[in-house]
Amino acid sequence: MKSRRYEKLVRQIKAEYPGTRVVVDPYATHDGFRDIRWMVRILDCPARMRFRAEDYAYHRALELWGGMSFPFFIDAYGPRATRRYLAERAARSRPRRAPAPRGRTLQGASSGRSRRRRLRARETA
Repeated sequence: MKSRRYEKLVRQIKAEYPGTRVVVDPYATHDGFRDIRWMVRILDCPARMRFRAEDYAYHRALELWGGMSFPFFIDAYGPRATRRYLAERAARSRPRRAPAPRGRTLQGASSGRSRRRRLRARETA
């Protein structure tokens, strides 16, 4: 997303609602909206201002794109929803670790028994 219209929209939203963050993410078209390619999220928006912020962004987008449609959805998130969204986004961006091999032990690795169990087995023997 490198369009000047998106950058201008983000600047206008931040100027109108200071303290908010605006994130533009790709939108997965799994629900039939083929023309929608982006999701504009207004984060840290006070709960009482959410709907006004969405409405403001909608009207600015209509002005910038010059018509009745534009290629993104707009959503405003309150503080709690912002924390949840950022946590989910961080979890998605972390690389996944490969599962450890099962049934085989590597050289120098334990045989699967804990150290405490091995010590107990030695004491009782």
